[in-house]
Parts: sequence; C-alpha cells; structure tokens
Amino acid sequence: MAFIFLIVLAFKTLTIPYIKGKSCDFISLSALARNFGFKTEITDTTLNLWSGTEKILINPKDLSYNGKVKGSLKCLKINSENAYLDAESAIYIASILKGKYYYWDEKKHRVIESAYTPSIKSIRVNDDWIKIVHNIDLEPEVTGEDTIVKIIVPYGFYFGPPYIFFDDVAFPVREIEITYSAKGTVFTIKLRKKCGFQTKSLTGIFTLKLITSNSENKEQNIKTKKETENNKKEHFVHNKIDIMVIDPGHGGEDPGAVSKRGTKEKDIVLSIAKKVAKKLRKNGFKVILTRDKDVFLTLGERARIANRSKCDLFVSIHANYSRGNRAHGVETYFLSEAKTKWERSVAAFENSVIKYEIKDTVGERNILKWILGDMAQNEFLRESQDLAAFVQESIVKKTGCLDRGVKQAGFFVLKGVYAPSILIETGFITNPKEEKKLKSKKYQEKLAEGIVRGILKYKRYYERKYGKH
Repeated sequence: MAFIFLIVLAFKTLTIPYIKGKSCDFISLSALARNFGFKTEITDTTLNLWSGTEKILINPKDLSYNGKVKGSLKCLKINSENAYLDAESAIYIASILKGKYYYWDEKKHRVIESAYTPSIKSIRVNDDWIKIVHNIDLEPEVTGEDTIVKIIVPYGFYFGPPYIFFDDVAFPVREIEITYSAKGTVFTIKLRKKCGFQTKSLTGIFTLKLITSNSENKEQNIKTKKETENNKKEHFVHNKIDIMVIDPGHGGEDPGAVSKRGTKEKDIVLSIAKKVAKKLRKNGFKVILTRDKDVFLTLGERARIANRSKCDLFVSIHANYSRGNRAHGVETYFLSEAKTKWERSVAAFENSVIKYEIKDTVGERNILKWILGDMAQNEFLRESQDLAAFVQESIVKKTGCLDRGVKQAGFFVLKGVYAPSILIETGFITNPKEEKKLKSKKYQEKLAEGIVRGILKYKRYYERKYGKH
C-alpha cells in the first residue's frame, strides 16, 4: 500500500481553465489548444484537431483518430467563435494527440499526468456481465441503487473514452461513464431497468454479474459447474511454495540472441538469474539454478532438473529479440498454444536451440505439435497464468519499462515441468537503449527485485487461496 501512495504522489498536475456545468465540467477548444499545443479548425458540424501528423475529427456523436472511431462524446457545445467539450473527453483527446496519459480530476478540477501505464487494463461488457482487468494489487468496490451501479477502483487509472453507449434496447446496460480523481477511477453503469448484481474477484479480474429474472437459473448452473471444477482441481494442489528452480536461458555453444554490438543473451540472463536466486534465498526459499556458469544444457535437461528437485515453481529467464531495433519492453509467458503471430515467433526463436540437440528433425511444425500435444503442465495451466501475471506486473512497477503483457506460447523449456512455470523476456537486446539497460548491474538488480516481488505476491496469494500454511 505504501508503494501505491508513492505512485499517487508522483503524478504531475496541470491547471487549465474550465467552466463548471450542471452535470460536468467544460473546457473550451481554444484553451485545450493553447495548453497542449494543438492546431484547430471549427466547421458547422465538426471540430478538427491536429498535432504534427496526428489528427482527430469530432462530431456531436463521436470522435475519430486518424480515420478510426475512438469513442463517444456526451457533451459538446459550439458557438460562432469557440467550441466546448466536456472535460473528460477534452483531456482524453489531449492524451491521444500528445501520446501521454492525462486524466481529468473531477473533484479538484485539474489535469493529472501519469508516467505509468494504466493500472486498469480493460473493461468489457457482454450480455449481462461486466469484466474489468486490472493490476493485481487493486481491489474494486461496488455500490448500487435502482438503475445505477458504480464500480470504484481506488488508486486505479484507466485510459480510454470517458463514455461508452449501448444502442440496443434489449441490452441491460444503457451507458457507462468513466471519471477519475487522484484517488482512483469510478465506472458509473447506467441500466435500462433495475437489476440485482453479484461480484467475483480473481487474480487481476473483477466481474460484475447483472441479475435479471432470465439470468438467475443460468447463474446457478454456472456456479454449480464451477464448484465441480474446483473439487476436481484439489487433487494436484501443493501444500506450500518453498523450492524454486531458476533457469538462465541458453549457454555454452548456444548464445541466444546477439545484438549488433556483440552482447549475448546467455551472459545477461545468467547475471540476472544469479541476482534472483540470491534474493529468493534471503526470503527463505530453497533455490536451484539450472546453470551457474556458461555451459550448454538441453531444453529437456532443464525440465529434468526441475522435476528431480520437486520444485514448486519454475522460472526461465531470457532476453528478447526483434529484427528491428525499436521494439522494447518486458513480457511474461506461460505454456499454452500461441494465439498471435508474435507469440509464435518468440517461441520459435527460443525453441531454435533444438538444432543443437535434435538431428534430422522432421520439421518445426511437428516439433511444435509434439511440444503442445503432451503437456504435463496442463494441470498447472491456471497457476502458471497467475504466476505470470504477478511477476509481469511487479517487474513493470519496479523498472518502469513498457508493459507488453502476459502471453502464451509453446516453449519447449516449459514442457514436462510438473509445477507452475513461466518464461520471462526481460527486454530487447536488439534495442540499443534497452540493451544498455540490460547490461547495467543496477538495472539487473531492479529486474531481479521485480521478479522476486512477483513470486512473493504469488506465494501469498496461492497459499491463502488454498488455505495451506
């Protein structure tokens, strides 16, 4: 909690002229342009704003950014000399054009500028439920009265259009209004008719279920099914998390990714892994490193080390690769079938070490099919996903690097490990700026601290969840 307060205090603020209306604050187009350096044009039906090559077109119903609709506007007033936008929409527009995270503080009537990626990742509405994905240290709260339900996320920030409208009259949600303050974000959900609701919180996911007469039986069936699944799951849950295997990727004849300046992935990740192991031992874990020097290990041998040790968690540490030099940021993977071209490409690169150990292979596609076809880790899929979420979030918070998210792909090194397992891509060795950071002992310490914090958070969550002490 102390860390959250530090983040809040680190926000910059900006005062900008506004007009207080009955339902919201207004900011004039001229004040917006003056304070953020935009160029503007007003016609009878539209507003045009641009900064360099970035362009926004606004009409009374919605706004478009570089030709694509980005959201809806609730309040728009135009006179012969100026235009006035509701403050939430005005500051959202400023964020898009300037490429920064600005928020309108409705309580103190000011602009908040955040240097951090939004802690609320997304809001989705489908049929009769609303799902919010957020950082795992946030705890959403709910209040409701008649046709208004409010989801309050203390210390959380969401970047997106301030209003979401639903035209379908059969849809229970009419509108969602999103407001911000230095204390957090409020999602005000306006319903077409009074509904009951139920809430559910998982790791970083908050779900609000709207209860109508048609959905009560459906909800009971879902609850019964879920209880059955939980009962089935009990047979493989471990008692505690005490033993860790940390796996520095590559090594020996396999250098991993190599930058244009000759920096080798195998050296960077070994240094990070040793720092992680040292910190984990100080926290009472028994830690095994798959390698503690520059030696070659097959991918299968790494999994066998993990299983011989009967480890509770397995963490493989890597550095990323891109053909260009602009990609940057951290991403954390768990073992499952890749969903995107990027996930497949990362897995293919990390799996390419197979060429050092498998001769006369029948083809990359068949290897991948084999990796995914007999996953001993299937039963640990949920735990691996949760571990990845905790570690990814903690690294981003500690280092301030770009959050590229939790992903899934078919990594050979994770196959066959009988424990929750993840693979961390700590940064892009092909990006000169990120390469410099990855070589820095100080930054490696930050990465190691982020990884360890994520593991400790997962340990507390896991042991509390299953009631094991």
